[in-house]
Amino acid sequence: MTYPVKIKTTKSNSDLEITWDLTNYCNFSCRYCFPGSNAGDFKVTTDLNLLAKNFQHLVNHYKSNFGRNRIHLKFGGGEPTLWADFGKLLVKLKEQEKNLYIGVVSNGSRTLRWWKEYGHLIDNATLSFHIGDSNIDHHIAVSDILFSLGKKVTVLVLMDPDRWDECIHAVEYMKSNSKHRWFIEAKTIMTTPNSTISYSEEQQLYLVNEIKQMPSILWFLKNIKLISKGLIKKYSSIATLDNGNILKATASGYVSRGWNIFTGWSCDVGFDTIYIKWTGEIQGACSQPLFNLDTKFNILEIDFSEKFNPKMVSSICKISKCDCLTETHISKFNLGSSRTIIPIIDNRVLG
Repeated sequence: MTYPVKIKTTKSNSDLEITWDLTNYCNFSCRYCFPGSNAGDFKVTTDLNLLAKNFQHLVNHYKSNFGRNRIHLKFGGGEPTLWADFGKLLVKLKEQEKNLYIGVVSNGSRTLRWWKEYGHLIDNATLSFHIGDSNIDHHIAVSDILFSLGKKVTVLVLMDPDRWDECIHAVEYMKSNSKHRWFIEAKTIMTTPNSTISYSEEQQLYLVNEIKQMPSILWFLKNIKLISKGLIKKYSSIATLDNGNILKATASGYVSRGWNIFTGWSCDVGFDTIYIKWTGEIQGACSQPLFNLDTKFNILEIDFSEKFNPKMVSSICKISKCDCLTETHISKFNLGSSRTIIPIIDNRVLG
């Protein structure tokens, strides 16, 4: 069976992508949610000055030591907007770091007043829509508010195969009832330890092209500078296979083909992508310790600025399966592969 032996990300060496899950509280209870994401047993610190100070130290370390000058910060959870001080934190971070591109992954349930007050601080909004929990008219209204502020808005409709017709209706309803044309994507639900998700052939065919709506050409022309700088982009990677083929692949392409087992590989997690758990640990999204260390730095600690001074060292993967779409296309290679590979360029893009 064909399998990658080396993966090289297309992400620029100037980019640092940070995913920060501020809380594990969520007001939804989706059956397919990853374990722990809505437990609600962690209380976020109220010391905004400490968060801002430690985050700035983290960013400065990557800038001065590794040349990561474009910072993509994506907040998730749980539901990050439910934290009372979230809007205030956005204000602080934008004031202290001018070259900061902020994304938020949200279920969109906060009030329209909240989105109107803080929406201008969010550059990229990914609003997940969940059948049975989301209010579709409210979801449309939030998306229209953010789009009218000039933000990149993507609505992810989580396609539940057991409620398929309702999901299809939601996609079509949004397309017909919104004031603006933002991105709509029909998203496959990832299998978790608590759920088994399977799609019929007909459903899989619908999901081949996940983008169901795009903004007009005028939106792309207006945002051409952001696109050219890589700030509005879905990253892919170049995979070298054990049969000699070299081809482009997206993160979902690795997962769907079972090409996401990298145990024992050398992985550059921590070089251009890091994950901050709601408990403060800085790690891979898969819980992999960074910099080939056995311990993890914690951004919530008072002495974080004194402790965080790591050297950039690749990690040896200790995870049984890479289920994080972002981290599947981080640069990595199989340490156990010694066979000479004769490159054969394949222009297909496996998504």
